[in-house]
Amino acid sequence: MDFIDTHTHLFSSKFEGDNESAVKRAIDSGVNKMFLPNIDMESITPMLELAAAFPKNCFPAIGLHPCDVKEDYKIVLASMKALISKHKFYAIGETGLDLHWDKESLPLQIESLKIQIGWAKELNLPIIIHARESYEELFEVLMN
Repeated sequence: MDFIDTHTHLFSSKFEGDNESAVKRAIDSGVNKMFLPNIDMESITPMLELAAAFPKNCFPAIGLHPCDVKEDYKIVLASMKALISKHKFYAIGETGLDLHWDKESLPLQIESLKIQIGWAKELNLPIIIHARESYEELFEVLMN
């Protein structure tokens, strides 16, 4: 039986030095496809490197995690959007809303999410959604 991991951050610095062996262990265990949702600008390069090392197994996604949405999110998103024409991405994300740590940034998170939903529609790609303590707010955005 084959398994698909729809959400893994094996490119994260937490796995530095062990990411390739972690992917190999996953493959050996039957996880033959792994989707890699991006987090922020700094995670793009290691994510793309891991995907390049395992092109039949690791599939990158581009997006800005809601916990990383700051005042400069529009600049960050513009930089990410520019990469879409240069690399193959299989989804938009990880994006969404997270009210666990910071409720004050909700308006920025909503705007960031709306922009990334627009990318998904424009590119006909699925979206990888993060939702934490924000389901009501998330459904309101998704339904409008």
